[in-house]
Amino acid sequence: MTSREPLPQRRIRARSLSEEIADALREDILFGRRRQGDPVTQSAVAQQFGVSTMPVREALLALAHEGMIGAKANYTFRVARMSRRDVEDIYWTHGLLAGKLAERATTLATPALVEQLESIQQRFEAALDANDMDSVEYYNWQFHRAVNHAADSPKILATLRSVVVQIPKHIYWLLDGAGAASKAEHPPLIEAIRNKRPSLARELWTSHAETTGTLVIKYLDEHGYWDEESEQR
Repeated sequence: MTSREPLPQRRIRARSLSEEIADALREDILFGRRRQGDPVTQSAVAQQFGVSTMPVREALLALAHEGMIGAKANYTFRVARMSRRDVEDIYWTHGLLAGKLAERATTLATPALVEQLESIQQRFEAALDANDMDSVEYYNWQFHRAVNHAADSPKILATLRSVVVQIPKHIYWLLDGAGAASKAEHPPLIEAIRNKRPSLARELWTSHAETTGTLVIKYLDEHGYWDEESEQR
C-alpha cells in the first residue's frame, strides 16, 4: 500500500459546521487520507478543524448512518471498510436516479431550461479553461441542479441526494479527466433536451455518472486505497 497523504488543515466557512466537517471527512476517506480501519477520535478531528467536539460528533454520526464510519455504543469511531464494489454501487445508483431525472426533465423542458443550461455550460467551460477549479465545481453543481429540479420529481430527487452525499465534492482537484469529461458530456445532454429525446437524455446522464465512477475507482486503485479484506467481501 502506498504512503498516505497528510491530513490537511482546513477552515470551515459555510453551511452548518457538522455538514462541512462531514463533507471534509468523507473526502478524506474516499481519497485515502484516512484509511480503512483507522480510528477517528472526536478530539483529534475537533483540533484539525478548530471547532468543539459537538459538531464533530454530529458529523461522525451522519457518516456512520451512511456506512462510511463504524460507530460503537461508547461513541468510538473507525473508518469503515469499503470495497471497489461499494464505490461502483454508489455511482451505479447515482446514474440510475440521475438518468431518470434527466428523462423527466427532457419531457417537461422549456426553451428557458435549454438556455439556462447553455449559459451554465459556457461559464463551466470558461472556468475550466482558466483552471479555476472552485468555479468549475460550482458551475458543474449548477448544471446538475438545473436538470434535477426541472424533472419536478421531488421523491426521486430526495433519494438522489441521499446518494450524492457519499460522492466527494472536490473531484475536479484530484481526478485526471473529470473536467474534460463534463466538458464533453454536458453538451449532448443539452441537445437531447432541446430535441425532446427523453430516452437519450436518460442514457447520456446515466453514462455520465458511470464515467465519474470509473475515474474515482482509477484514482483509488492508483493510490492503494483498497485492502485485502475489503476486496474479499
